[in-house]
Amino acid sequence: MFELDEMAVLQGLIDQYLIGASSPEVAAEYNELQTHLNDGHLTKKDLHSVQKALAFFLPCFKGNYEMESILTRSLVQTTRMINA
Repeated sequence: MFELDEMAVLQGLIDQYLIGASSPEVAAEYNELQTHLNDGHLTKKDLHSVQKALAFFLPCFKGNYEMESILTRSLVQTTRMINA
């Protein structure tokens, strides 16, 4: 599973950008993901959604070492969970 800092960043980004400022279809996908993150039960579909979100946000934080580190760690962890 994700570390506490990874979860906080991921949930914040999902809530702010992927639920609050997106199309109804994207918002629905990430609302479901947010519920599963809170429950601690992620499906393969959820993991692919996380991976997609992390890959999208990573370039946005270029130059911010802390955020790049958190997002990169999260992306590596997500890929490991998908391949497990």
